Amino acid sequence: MMGNALYEDEAPRMCFNGAKSWHLTWYNDRQITVEPTQHSWRGNLVGIHDYIEGETIFGIHFVIVRIIDPTSEEDLYVMFNRKEGPNSQVV
Repeated sequence: MMGNALYEDEAPRMCFNGAKSWHLTWYNDRQITVEPTQHSWRGNLVGIHDYIEGETIFGIHFVIVRIIDPTSEEDLYVMFNRKEGPNSQVV
């Protein structure tokens, strides 16, 4: 599991990595790219559990936000790490 430092099958259910989730396109219908130097963004981040349970609305709720930094080759990926479902044992 990405983001979990415990390498066991029965380890706690913990967080997922935003950048890896983005590149694996796991939530590609609920991800958005923002470039703050061009425009601002205001929206709703939801947890993975909400996405899995179908409790999101296309174009309103997002699981991952990719923030482009034009001064760097690296972008920032933001997810809401809600302590529910796959992330239920986050400390």
